[in-house]
Parts: sequence; structure tokens; C-alpha cells
Amino acid sequence: MASGRHFDFFHAYAVNLQGQGFRAVDFATMFKAINEVRFAGWMSAAVFDYAPTPERAARESVASIRRIEADSG
Repeated sequence: MASGRHFDFFHAYAVNLQGQGFRAVDFATMFKAINEVRFAGWMSAAVFDYAPTPERAARESVASIRRIEADSG
């Protein structure tokens, strides 16, 4: 993809706004696409709804991203 070299930030969030791992969002396909363009920038795991707790949202989002990375590696 020619536009890949212009891609330096990936902002990911789930449609329920609680972060990755709280709803079935196909982040694996997104990760595959950004790997195909050799993405080497920053990624944010955005959370907008902190229910049940901010700590759980952060912990589960990071765990979900790590699982996807491990499975796609």
C-alpha cells in the first residue's frame, strides 16, 4: 500500500467505548492491515467508558492487544 508510509498513529477503540477486550471487535484484521504496511508508529488503546473500573479497562485492553500481537506474530 503506497499510503502506508504516511501512517504513523493507530487509534483503536471498541464500539462500546470500554476498550479492547470488552466486545467482539475484529482488531486482529486491523493489526494484520497495519502490519502489511509495516506500521512502526504509536497506537493508543482508547477507553471512553470506564465501567466497571479504569484499572480493569486498562488491564483488559492491554491483555487483548498482546494476545492479538502474539497470535499474528
